[in-house]
Amino acid sequence: MFDTLSTVDGPRGLAGANPPQEIATRMNAIWVEFAKTGALPWPAYDAQRIVYDPATDKAAPEAPFPAERILG
Repeated sequence: MFDTLSTVDGPRGLAGANPPQEIATRMNAIWVEFAKTGALPWPAYDAQRIVYDPATDKAAPEAPFPAERILG
């Protein structure tokens, strides 16, 4: 969110030895744009769960969880 990936990288860091800086940069840009305009690259929340993939810049419905039909 705040483009601070470098603070958690490295072999013992939370993000691992080679975290994807381009995805962190993209997500930071999305949140900055949201703060400025309220716009997001995915639709507003509703009953259908939408998952945004910053690596591909696409939003798509989330696949059902295997236990969802039981818990339903």
